[in-house]
Amino acid sequence: MSLTGVLSIATSGLRATQSAITTTSNNIANADVAGYTRKTTVTTAVVSSGIGAGVEVSDIQAAVDEALERQVNGAAGKSAKANVISDYLTRLVDALGSTSGDDSLADALDDLFSALETLAVSPDDESAANSVIGSLETAVNAINDTSSAIQSLREETDSAIGDAVSDLNASLRRLDELNEQAVHAAALGQSTADIRDQQMQEVGNISGLIDASYFFDSEGRVQVYGPGGVQLLGSEAATVSFSTASSIDSGIVYDGSGSGLSGLTVNGKDITSSIDTGKIGGLLELRDEILVDRQAELDNLATTLADALNEAHNAGTALPPPNALTGTASVAAGDALSATGTLRVAVLDSSGTVQSVADIDLSAYATVGDLAAALDAVSGVSASIDSDGHLVVAAEDSSLGVGLTQLSGGVGASQEGVSSYFGLNDLLVFDEGGNLEIRGDILDDSAKLARGSLTNAASVAAGDAGISAGDATIISALSSALTEDQSFAAAGGLGSRSRSLTEYAADFISLAALTASNAGDDADLQSQVLDDLSTSLANKSGVNIDEETAELSVLETSYQANARVIAIVQELFDALLQMV
Repeated sequence: MSLTGVLSIATSGLRATQSAITTTSNNIANADVAGYTRKTTVTTAVVSSGIGAGVEVSDIQAAVDEALERQVNGAAGKSAKANVISDYLTRLVDALGSTSGDDSLADALDDLFSALETLAVSPDDESAANSVIGSLETAVNAINDTSSAIQSLREETDSAIGDAVSDLNASLRRLDELNEQAVHAAALGQSTADIRDQQMQEVGNISGLIDASYFFDSEGRVQVYGPGGVQLLGSEAATVSFSTASSIDSGIVYDGSGSGLSGLTVNGKDITSSIDTGKIGGLLELRDEILVDRQAELDNLATTLADALNEAHNAGTALPPPNALTGTASVAAGDALSATGTLRVAVLDSSGTVQSVADIDLSAYATVGDLAAALDAVSGVSASIDSDGHLVVAAEDSSLGVGLTQLSGGVGASQEGVSSYFGLNDLLVFDEGGNLEIRGDILDDSAKLARGSLTNAASVAAGDAGISAGDATIISALSSALTEDQSFAAAGGLGSRSRSLTEYAADFISLAALTASNAGDDADLQSQVLDDLSTSLANKSGVNIDEETAELSVLETSYQANARVIAIVQELFDALLQMV
């Protein structure tokens, strides 16, 4: 081989070694940079006419394990979902209080029971009555505050979904730009290894937000597909659309119709139901499932509490009796009335003495209007259905009051008392926003709390005692309503059951705590899986400074050897020139 050929070979080796040294030095410099993968210089032998003619650098490649990369990205999506669910549920449990503490719903109901027991001993003690109203208000506020906390968390998740979708779209746009850079670099014969690192960082960001699959095409572009196989990035980036709600209450849910909360759409296709992992998947599950279940359980408690206390309260009357009773149920005169038994109606003075009385055979009336007419026909009583569709029963004399009691039978298959059926003397009502409230006049004046009941004696006439001072019948009934088992329908994560109101409140809190605990365990597990996989990937694709330093030493030796060959060739050329 000629000296020129030897010089060419040595020079090519020097260039290849210099490139490898640059790559290795760059590895060491970027060892602590997130997402950076170790690069290697790929060289190939140059052959001319079947004879080795040196070496050339064919590529700079990233040392990656693509299968492990996919596992890491999949684990990132699961971990992000588990962590966001755990975070929100921990905050919810903090808002609910502890079943073993003194600040929970169950504790508020226990305090109400104690206040009622105290009032039952001295029904005419206004201080004790005020204590009952105060305790009831505390329990009602606890329910409303819990509902508000749940809906506030739903509002936060909805807002967070909007932020996450913005991040998702930004990553898709950046990845689209990187795709173009990769294609351009490849066309110029340049290495795309560093661009690939940046592409994979964006793929990791996307995987942490939403279900995503991906592959590199022949030109170096990353093609990304999302939930349900929808393409998020191809020749260009798609835009994921989402509208953040201005406000959320328990009646606003996502149902896919577009009339409630927003879902995620891509090119008009709703992908919400297909989203399973990532931060967005966790936020959607919180907003549309987990927190909705907690609200359903709370609503079940509120409704059953109101029904139980109202049923007891409607069986009685205050002393002095109210001049008028206005129902809360919406009715119309033509509504069918299926009732049996006897209803007693009496006009009473402020001391509870009967002024007039009538016993009404309910089976004689087929409609609500018929019953209203019968009540209106009682001496001293007026009855009608007002413009809001509520039955109103009143004493015609404004100085007198009216009282009702169910002597037998009732309305419907459940034989509900007439007063309870129409809500004539409800203790608790729901406002237009769905919040539970104490009836306004009772909240303002505890004397209007029903404590006794209209007499059910077989024979009653004007001048007889209709309601006795010191009668604690209704107070005892209210107290029993809190402690006796109630029938709770299935709601959220709680199946149908027979429990006291306090026990159901404890069940509600316990389930929320258990769900949060399980979510925390899952978050820890998914984080550990992600950490283990990330460590494995770092071990295979990351930079080990000791190894790179050793490689640098080898390359320096190779560089020196090639330089020495060039020097020797130069000496031989000089010798030849001197010989001429």
